[in-house]
Amino acid sequence: ILKTIDGGLTWKSQTSGTSENLLNIDLRDESRAVAVGLGGVTLTTSDGGETWKISDPCSGSIVSDASYITEKNIVVAGYGGCVAASEDNGTNWIRVNIFSRADLLSLSFADDQNGSMTDANGMVWVTGDGGKTWLPFNVLTNPKLVSVYMGDKFTGWAVGENGLILRTNDGRLSWRR
Repeated sequence: ILKTIDGGLTWKSQTSGTSENLLNIDLRDESRAVAVGLGGVTLTTSDGGETWKISDPCSGSIVSDASYITEKNIVVAGYGGCVAASEDNGTNWIRVNIFSRADLLSLSFADDQNGSMTDANGMVWVTGDGGKTWLPFNVLTNPKLVSVYMGDKFTGWAVGENGLILRTNDGRLSWRR
């Protein structure tokens, strides 16, 4: 893990406490962050990365993305349909059953309630309750979507293999190339 406090001019290495490859990181502010990766590793910090706490909310499955949605609430998504939520900065995790074993690739929240995630089967999953429940939407894409970003609860983009870019401006109900 590398950290900068001067806009990227210099970087300081931080000790993560794991040898697993990390795939993604999300920051709430200058103190709180969550990083995720292979082997189910989920790292959280509340002191700007001076110390990292390791947890495994997806029981060893790859955790591909994470999002800090409030000062204490975190949602993570990973392979095998794993979605987990924490209401205490990652100390305790609760698994969310989405009734799918699809590999979840990307996660983005526009605010503390409205989020989206993509899976390896070309689906976009949406939540309107802070990640407690998720509904799948088939956007009929091939190749798969590998990343999603929601600018607000209506507008978002998803990108995929072979240069695919999709946009929604109706709250994720429809997606256009």
